[in-house]
Amino acid sequence: MVYMSCRHRVYPNQKQESLFKQYLGHSRFIHNNIIGEIEYNRHIANLFHFRAPYVNLKYMESIFNYLREWYPFINDLDINTMQACYKPVLQAYDNFFKRGFGHPKFKKRYKSSQSVKINNINKRIRVEKGKLYWKPLGWINLKGYRSEITGKIMHIKLQLKNSQWFIIVVYDSPLPEPFPKTGKEVGIDLGVKTLATLSNRKAKATLKLNEIEAKIKKTQKDLKRKEHGSEHYKKTLKTLHNHINKRNNIKREYYHKISKDIVKEYDTIKMENLNLKEMILDRDYSKGLYRASLGMLKNMIKYKCELYGKTFIEVPQYYPSSQYCHICGYRNTELTIEEREWQCPQCGAILDRDLNAAINILNYGK
Repeated sequence: MVYMSCRHRVYPNQKQESLFKQYLGHSRFIHNNIIGEIEYNRHIANLFHFRAPYVNLKYMESIFNYLREWYPFINDLDINTMQACYKPVLQAYDNFFKRGFGHPKFKKRYKSSQSVKINNINKRIRVEKGKLYWKPLGWINLKGYRSEITGKIMHIKLQLKNSQWFIIVVYDSPLPEPFPKTGKEVGIDLGVKTLATLSNRKAKATLKLNEIEAKIKKTQKDLKRKEHGSEHYKKTLKTLHNHINKRNNIKREYYHKISKDIVKEYDTIKMENLNLKEMILDRDYSKGLYRASLGMLKNMIKYKCELYGKTFIEVPQYYPSSQYCHICGYRNTELTIEEREWQCPQCGAILDRDLNAAINILNYGK
């Protein structure tokens, strides 16, 4: 069994939308106040030089019970939903203290993407004939439902993203039938100019979205001229969100298509472990990297390999795949990022940068 999820656009009525906003607001209030209380206690401990309370589940529950007593309006949420609001805070502090992740952050009210998790306790959430039922909400249509929910529903997420409402249904399901074996293997080099270069000389072109990007840029300029909170501001913001949603949907559909084609055709897929956070700091290439969404494509290929019984291998992050000649093994340490082709001084071969990198990725570890 494996957990699967499906994301559906929903169009709530006025009462349902008010309920959605109430759940988002209450979950944000619980999240922010728990972080605020923890940080206040840590500050006082540092100020007077004593040990701050250890952040664990028991400590988190004590803060949560204090909030329920002093702010009774949050009891409008059921207890399981409230618990689901503070458990991510505990995970964030575990990552911060033990794994060196960034500091837990407060949730913003006007962030373009917000969500709240609702657990399915006692089967109170169900899906029938393309409609979802949840007692406080009633029935609501799921746009684009294709009868894919066959197992037990674990939880749902109410999501507000770029002025659009979504419901994400997470359910358990048996593994799908694996794709037939082809005996092929491939190395893939991801890039901005060419989205994916395969070691067998095939390539997947970068998606050109110049027209929609120009509309987004123009609408962003218009938004800056509007007074924040005015009717014209809200109208322009909605237009901007529509353009962004259109761009994201086109990109997501294209990446799903090419990732499935790659996983279906090859049994073993090798890719580089890209450090995108470091790469995007380069101001000359950050815009292209952001638009290309290389991490999204890589994650799609990776999870599809796990789902359909194929092998996914990650090449180490700092392996210089572009610098090695795949014919003789010579390393060109003076190769710059602007050079798209180079000639090997040892064997004289003229090498395409991306294709050479893809072949080296395929040959890594052999």
